[in-house]
Amino acid sequence: MRVNQLNDYTIRKEHEMQYQIYPPIGIARIGNDLNQFYIGPEIPGHPGFESDGQTPVQEYKVDEDQIKRQAARFRIFEIPDANTAPRPINLPAGATVEWTVHLVNKKGAVIRGSVPPAQPTRPQPVPNSADRLIDPKAQTIAGANAAAVKFDTGEFLNRRVPLGEIRTDQQQNLLVLGGFGFSSSPNTAPLPDFYTNPGWHDDVSDGPITARIRLSDGTTIANIAPAWVIVAPPDFAPAIQGVVTLYDIILQVAVDNFGVQPPAHVSFTNHVFPVLQRTRQLRWVNNKPTWSDVSDNWPVLADTSGAASQLRTNSADAVRNIESVLSDYSLTSLQKSYLDKWEAGNFLSDWTGVPQPGNNVTADGLTRAALDSTVGQGFFPGIEGGILAKDPTLYSTPFDFRLDHGQAQPGDLTSLMAVPWQADFNDCLRGWWPSQRPDDVRANPNATTTVRWERGVSSHIGMINNFSRLGFITAQRDAQGNIVFAEDQRAPTIQFV
Repeated sequence: MRVNQLNDYTIRKEHEMQYQIYPPIGIARIGNDLNQFYIGPEIPGHPGFESDGQTPVQEYKVDEDQIKRQAARFRIFEIPDANTAPRPINLPAGATVEWTVHLVNKKGAVIRGSVPPAQPTRPQPVPNSADRLIDPKAQTIAGANAAAVKFDTGEFLNRRVPLGEIRTDQQQNLLVLGGFGFSSSPNTAPLPDFYTNPGWHDDVSDGPITARIRLSDGTTIANIAPAWVIVAPPDFAPAIQGVVTLYDIILQVAVDNFGVQPPAHVSFTNHVFPVLQRTRQLRWVNNKPTWSDVSDNWPVLADTSGAASQLRTNSADAVRNIESVLSDYSLTSLQKSYLDKWEAGNFLSDWTGVPQPGNNVTADGLTRAALDSTVGQGFFPGIEGGILAKDPTLYSTPFDFRLDHGQAQPGDLTSLMAVPWQADFNDCLRGWWPSQRPDDVRANPNATTTVRWERGVSSHIGMINNFSRLGFITAQRDAQGNIVFAEDQRAPTIQFV
């Protein structure tokens, strides 16, 4: 047995030579451009990369009505001994990595209530629903720079619904690209509801990823810890993170159920600053005044002395207020404990400046970067995975954010999300997930007032027709040279609302 460090959290796990896929849960996102894509966040604090895998992503659209898809990239890491952290595998000459991925959309083939579940709920199939199960079957790809293998044989009510494709890069890493935002009803069913609309489909999905390595002598390494991928709707404010993310939710599951120990000491830089900064940044996507009540005087906030106590209290209260300002929203117990200890002055004053993204891709960094790009509250039903993420039986042991593939089936994580997702995006227009689906935005970097992000769209079908025409919220400079977050690449007109 050894103690394996996972950020600040200690996990005891048996250890021998291991191979593992990272991230354990990857996030891809749909887009309607057929060709261009970017790679989602892989380093905490970094936006991700253009399709070359090296250039930081600059734009999320090809033009005003064409959104790039976000690819999720997966890598194999090796752990050679009990005292070495996971490191990218060093493939011997002649070795070939073979990846297998199974994407499924089962939203129309599971039992759905009139509202999303309030507790973690495993999907149950509707009898005789095979014609509503979009399952193009598992697909396999191998080698470097392999041509795309498509998930294009699945059908919904006899209508072909492509779910995306897989590719590999020069290092034989896997790239998963999802669907194109295609939502429809083959039998022209009505579309009245934000959550359940029988006869409708979309093209989000999720499913398992496995790998094996074929060596030049013919032997195979197959004992590689698997991963999972979620294909989600676009994130229209990629630089604005949720105050609570799926990383926070799953970490709380680990503390409550898997013996993962919280840090012995609360670090201002690592545990408090992220919550404060994320809360303050919500002012760019939601016009409630409470977000600006969080101070950005970081050196003073990092001061443990009594002189800074009132400023700490004011900012802590502003963060806690999120539970009454946003809908169906709760901080995790860990986050609350960090705030309480920080407010009381019981924390490490370790501030040296705003943390900058590193340059190296690590196993822990891949895990966190992927999951911190998601929303972890507003599970009514949510965006990427919803309340099922709180189910402790979903995860493998020893805990490392990895799903137990004996407990999850392809399509399970997205099965009880809204169908189609655009209906929920249209209706959840105030205080649900502003870090991904903005509420109030600056139309340009010099604007002094805000406008509605979805302005011009007034119906479920309008969101289906126009989601790709809406703007992304990106960092820009105003006339004074200040960095602000404002709308970019919104189409000048909205159509077919």
